[in-house]
Amino acid sequence: MNRKTFPAVLLALLAWCGPGVATPLPTNNDPANQIRFDTAAEADAKRQQLTNFIWSGGLPFTTMPTVTSNLGQAVFAGDLAGINASLVSRVDRLDANVSNFDFHSNAYLLTPANTANSNRVVIVHQGHSAYPDRFDAGVGRTVNALLAQGFTVNVMQQPLFGWNTDQTAVVPGQGTLNYGTSDTGHAAMITNTGPVGGGMGFRLFLEPVIQSINYFETMPNLIDISMIGISGGGWTTHLAAAIDSRISLSIPVAGSAPLYARNADPPSVGDLEQFYSPLFNENIAPDGSGGGVATWLELYALGAFGEGRNEIMVTNLNDTCCFSGTFADSFASIVTASVDGLGQGEWSYYRDTTATTHEISANTLSQVLFPALGVVYTGGVVPSVPEPSTFALQLSGLVVLMIAVRRRWAHYRVQPTITMPTAMKAMPNH
Repeated sequence: MNRKTFPAVLLALLAWCGPGVATPLPTNNDPANQIRFDTAAEADAKRQQLTNFIWSGGLPFTTMPTVTSNLGQAVFAGDLAGINASLVSRVDRLDANVSNFDFHSNAYLLTPANTANSNRVVIVHQGHSAYPDRFDAGVGRTVNALLAQGFTVNVMQQPLFGWNTDQTAVVPGQGTLNYGTSDTGHAAMITNTGPVGGGMGFRLFLEPVIQSINYFETMPNLIDISMIGISGGGWTTHLAAAIDSRISLSIPVAGSAPLYARNADPPSVGDLEQFYSPLFNENIAPDGSGGGVATWLELYALGAFGEGRNEIMVTNLNDTCCFSGTFADSFASIVTASVDGLGQGEWSYYRDTTATTHEISANTLSQVLFPALGVVYTGGVVPSVPEPSTFALQLSGLVVLMIAVRRRWAHYRVQPTITMPTAMKAMPNH
């Protein structure tokens, strides 16, 4: 879409929005004027600005989680209930102490029994689901399918949900902050942590991902790091990939929408981390001035920007919770063209028309995730020797691997000291 075709979409959105929105989110209602970089150098500068908004000293590349190794089978009756233990040879727990605030967030690193792709790591971020549904919304299906294909899988949740029960942080200059429960705690994390209007609170959501990646980087023969998430996990995937270019492939599912689209459907506004104005403000003037640190469209483009990188944004047409419908048609071509113009990376959008709920569907796995990884989807079944008809599809994955290996070699060569990514419907928490 270009500026000549946008007015019709804008009029439709304004008609859809109507006069009933009391406090609209800040936007210029023009997705064609919401990406403020045109060159690779400008995109790099925007990524650095975003990073510094959250971490004033830059991305914490050297901060490591505390690792508890070989947890044993009992974990499959507890935190990992719903994961097929027969597909796993080892479970380690990664405990991220965010910025040394004594605020802890856990992840489970699953080493597959099938070692075919064990030097490739996929982060699966579940988001907001709590017990006993921590692997609902297709998350368990996704983890088991990846393990069956021999991928190493890192399972994560947002703070204050599921196994992440820590509610307090000791922040320098502020003392002990108590964020409360999952119902109100996410807003408190953003508004109460660090300076007013700042981004320090986003560390509590994103640094566990960064620390996990730092740990992956110490693994021998690592090829690539990918990330997929649903809902709040999709939101985390968007932000982590925009900030950390070590994430080669990112697939956020039903995780976000630009502010102008949320204005058109007020129930979709969501939690504060989705629309925090100092970050996401889209009220950009024709000359490019104004706006927040990074609009959603800029975050989408940054999630894909970089050599050999790929982001595929997924929404479910008939999602029963969040970001349903065809709203992405108003910006998808704009983001794709922006990334193409940068000359590094690939961004695309996929609308899943088969999902009937809020989930990572089997269709998204078979048509998006596994083709992007270069393997054939087999569900949770360990693949046998491929038939001739499927071998060609697997062979196409060699292109993906060659790019990943090239990026990995260049990473160590350049940074040798680093040893360590229609309408909507939404519930308030997504």
